[in-house]
Amino acid sequence: MMERTVFKIPDYEVIIHIIVSKFSASLDIEIETISKEFNLHESTKYNGHRDYHWTFDSWGAVVAASCIR
Repeated sequence: MMERTVFKIPDYEVIIHIIVSKFSASLDIEIETISKEFNLHESTKYNGHRDYHWTFDSWGAVVAASCIR
């Protein structure tokens, strides 16, 4: 019998979705610089759009991440 793999959906996920343009090039750099201390779960670029996905274990961690300046 085959073992069944169970995938856990993250408790909290933060997503930034941007349209790729001249302006967004500087946003990409800023987003990547500011969020280095957080584990980037996924980043995709397709059809002129870019997504960044971060996962967190608690709401408190999300709030703490949002307070970066």
